Amino acid sequence: MSKLTLSDELAAKFTAGLLTIVRTDGKINATEGHAVQQVVGELIETAVDCADAMLEPVTPASLAAAIRATGADAAAIAEAFVRAASRVAASDGELTSHEANTINRYAAALGVGAIVPE
Repeated sequence: MSKLTLSDELAAKFTAGLLTIVRTDGKINATEGHAVQQVVGELIETAVDCADAMLEPVTPASLAAAIRATGADAAAIAEAFVRAASRVAASDGELTSHEANTINRYAAALGVGAIVPE
């Protein structure tokens, strides 16, 4: 899959959304943090500072609005986000119910079918 070409703002929101999801169980462990960095590096052309992205949690609605505002292929970006979210949330070997519920809320806001069982 080719990398997503996102504006700096959308790349930061995409990353912040992933961090918001892995933080829903109360913590971001080292494995999850590394997985976010790896996935972002694989998916997004724009360099993103994960430390900066952690400062501002992103809601499902705000991420959906930012993706729609790009005028780019919103469906591809939305699907990539939900796949990435599932991957990073499960990277520590455990997908908590809080993480699954949050991924499903993002999926609904982004118009992508829920892929994580609740």
